[in-house]
Amino acid sequence: MTEHGPPLVFPWRDALRRVRLLGAWQGLRPRGTVALHSGLGSLDSLLCPCGPNWSPMGNLFPPCGTRAPKPGYQSEKKIRFPPRARTPRFHVTPISHKTFLSQASPPRPSPHALARQSQSPGRNKRPKQEQGPHNLEPSPATAVATSTEPRAPKAERYSTQPGRPRTSRAAPNTQRGKPTMKRALVIAATVILLSLFAVVTHAQTVNEQWAARTSDAAREIFKALAIDSSGNVYVTGWREISSSNWDIITAKYNALGTQVWLRAYDGTAGGIDQGHAIAVDASGNVYVAGQTEAAATSSTDMIVIKYTAAGAQSWVATYDHGSQPDAANSIALDSAGNVLAAGYSGSPSTDYDFATIKLSRSTGAPLWNFGGGETAARYDGPLSGADIALKVAVDSSNNVYVTGYSDGNADGGPINDDYATVKYNSSGVPQWASRYDGPASSGNDSPSDLALDSSANVYVTGYSRNASGDYDFLTIKYSGSTGAALWSSPARYDGAGNDDYAYGLALDPSGFLYVTGTDGADITTVKYSAADGSEQWVNTQNGSNNVFDSGMDVAVDSSGNVYVAGYAYSNSTTFDFATLKYTPAGARAWLKTYDGGASGWDKAYAVAADSKGNVYVAGESAGSGTNQDGAVVKYEEIFPLPEARAYGVIRGGDRTHVREVNYSFPGTPGDVTIDYQVWDVDYGNEIQILVNGVSVAYASTTPNEAWSETRSVVLPDADVLETGTNVLTFRNTYNPPRTYLWGVRDVGIHTECSDCIPLPAAAAYGRILGGDQTHVNQVNYSLDGTPGDVTIAYQVWDMDYANEILILVNGYPVANTPVTPNETWSGTRYVTLPDSKVFDNRPNVLTFDNTYNPPKIYLWGVRNVSVYTGCADCIPLPDSGAYGRILGGDQTHVNDVKYSFEGTPGDVTIAYQVWDMDYANEVEIFINGTSVGYAGTTPNETWSETRYVVLPDSLVLDSGTNVLTFDNTYNPPKIYLWGVRNVAIQ
Repeated sequence: MTEHGPPLVFPWRDALRRVRLLGAWQGLRPRGTVALHSGLGSLDSLLCPCGPNWSPMGNLFPPCGTRAPKPGYQSEKKIRFPPRARTPRFHVTPISHKTFLSQASPPRPSPHALARQSQSPGRNKRPKQEQGPHNLEPSPATAVATSTEPRAPKAERYSTQPGRPRTSRAAPNTQRGKPTMKRALVIAATVILLSLFAVVTHAQTVNEQWAARTSDAAREIFKALAIDSSGNVYVTGWREISSSNWDIITAKYNALGTQVWLRAYDGTAGGIDQGHAIAVDASGNVYVAGQTEAAATSSTDMIVIKYTAAGAQSWVATYDHGSQPDAANSIALDSAGNVLAAGYSGSPSTDYDFATIKLSRSTGAPLWNFGGGETAARYDGPLSGADIALKVAVDSSNNVYVTGYSDGNADGGPINDDYATVKYNSSGVPQWASRYDGPASSGNDSPSDLALDSSANVYVTGYSRNASGDYDFLTIKYSGSTGAALWSSPARYDGAGNDDYAYGLALDPSGFLYVTGTDGADITTVKYSAADGSEQWVNTQNGSNNVFDSGMDVAVDSSGNVYVAGYAYSNSTTFDFATLKYTPAGARAWLKTYDGGASGWDKAYAVAADSKGNVYVAGESAGSGTNQDGAVVKYEEIFPLPEARAYGVIRGGDRTHVREVNYSFPGTPGDVTIDYQVWDVDYGNEIQILVNGVSVAYASTTPNEAWSETRSVVLPDADVLETGTNVLTFRNTYNPPRTYLWGVRDVGIHTECSDCIPLPAAAAYGRILGGDQTHVNQVNYSLDGTPGDVTIAYQVWDMDYANEILILVNGYPVANTPVTPNETWSGTRYVTLPDSKVFDNRPNVLTFDNTYNPPKIYLWGVRNVSVYTGCADCIPLPDSGAYGRILGGDQTHVNDVKYSFEGTPGDVTIAYQVWDMDYANEVEIFINGTSVGYAGTTPNETWSETRYVVLPDSLVLDSGTNVLTFDNTYNPPKIYLWGVRNVAIQ
């Protein structure tokens, strides 16, 4: 689920009530109710405009026709003490029942309140009229007339310059055996050397697969986005019927970009209704959170709507705290599928509080009750001022974490907003609250996003004013158990020349986090170490106009690739979607922009990436004659050949490439022969093969749900580019309108290898003094098909240059070998061949290629080449620990668990227990990479009895280290619960 950008609707606040007594009563008060409603909302078509006095994008740009004040400007605030620089303050409060804490982002005016102001003056408290980070952007309604002059650059910078990119490589994550510590250190050092000397780069290309739009006559916006494992896309936002009547809109698109359904919800008052956040469960049920205007109070309520996968409205739940405004800004689902929504709720005595509700997934009924009819966990900050929750997340134990901004003045100075983060247990009882107040004597600190790691540590990012008066990215890590700050100081990024605002945060599986936002002119993305907050790299993307570019959301895949979505300012009236991919090392892989065609405002606010390299972006786009439309764009990576992984619509596998899969290979003269395998091809004209858009053949049929043998197709010279990049396409001609099963895998350029040497091979080959002189240019080895990454051990001789010997698998360059002294053999070196380039089901060709020969005839050599059978992450047997993806337990072994045991003659019987096995083929058992069976099913969330598997003598090494693997074959692309424990040799 993604829901990014600052919330778009904020409550009014009375500026004269901002200064509170420091001893004001704080805490939870029983108040507020949740109401349930049935029936469908309106199905009117989508609309949405821009009124003259409000900003429909909150702090993304100022009210139409106006220039917003500089961020941090305080309206009608009383200063208790002279402004002064301060040391940043962390406050952690363990909570028994009353005290809460919160965070700060410059409050944004409410479109709802502004639209109603002329009708009911003074009815709602007015918030301070300060704008957030994008106060220099022109409004859509006045873009031509509004000045776009950038802010004057700052004379001095407070923090250090952005750090340089850093990379680190761990020891090979291999599949066989456990090396000694000494060997592990050697491996780690070797791999680091490989990364330092590697000169190989791989160009990546991406294709806009489709763009879907709501083309209506008025303004619409998609604010939040979610995807499922089948490639369906879900979005929510709003449309405008009139200046005082907005509807929540929610839509589902399939993997082909076809709109499956669209639903509109019009509240009982026909007023301002908005969708702010969206989540999808494993069954395809859709949950939307936002605000709705209630007829009874003429004020807004928190609202959560559930739709079925078919788009039928299941239930509607609202939380009403009387006549004060209430709204939900974020949503999350716990492990049972129950719904958590967080936002704000007004109170006559305390301004606004954090409000978090928990609802039954089946009925929408409130699951928390605090007495007196109160069903929301409320947090009131130390000044009983404006406390606005922006994000919510849930850990594997169903603890709930909420962050937002909260009025504070820790040292008695002026009242400003602080970061505030609160933890509740699964029953809604507060556990701790932590606050952060930055070093500026006057200025707001406001979080934008929150994420949890597998240990339930909490990461919060946003922006904070520094002692020089400028805003910086500010990221904090808290202990999930205590709320204590875990880094020695927050991670603060201070760019050059402008204020910096962070909006999006994502974590990868390797212990790094990524923050994106803007430095006032460019899309700025920073990578940090989750361990200590140290900066790893910074990347900026500058649009053609050098101002107003911003990253709004960030996602990361399981390999650590980073995807950023936002917008780039191209001229005085035009923004475009901007979507970028960075490699884990920070290199930009690609940049794609999207212009709706009307040369207007195209802004992306949310991004998601699936396990197959597809990227989904949602936002608003100027349509031709249709004002602003809600827009969703899907990008599909073009995979460089060879590509071993399976794509298509595959049972138990990828289901995101419904129509086609695209591959690339460099220009080459002559015919090109492609080898491939296909799956479940029912018709002779079902799978069309094209090169550069020209049809060359159809794949012949296969038995139902069966993979073919390796087949070949010749791409004629006339259709193959000799220079540049060729695109090879496998297209299912029946999809759409149908969605037939099909698949393709192990695609590569055909290679004859009559001189391949089977692995392992100890002999020395190359051009060696006193030895082999017959392999002057290269040495080829054959490697049987195998799933997963493969680590190769080898030794090389007389390497004079870092780029002399290139290692390739199936023609794909992987790495260079390091240098050696003249006429000297190296120690054992290692290289990991990536899973995506190693064929699983047919032989692979491993090549050591001397790139200098010809034209030169340098001495060189290679020997002792073999598949490395070590296993750096193996768990020695016996072991009683429970591993996998276990509720309330281990969450780090999502895909597999590896064990090691020493070589032994004869069969070996293994005892084990497994947990939550839904399918007979879910967990496959391997010994040294060969399957020996499946673990079988268990009742849901239940441990099995002790079971046994016999490892045959023919597969068990008599000496050395054996690797036993329990592999969840459904993860990825899914993330199923499962576990294994009490594994031992019987």
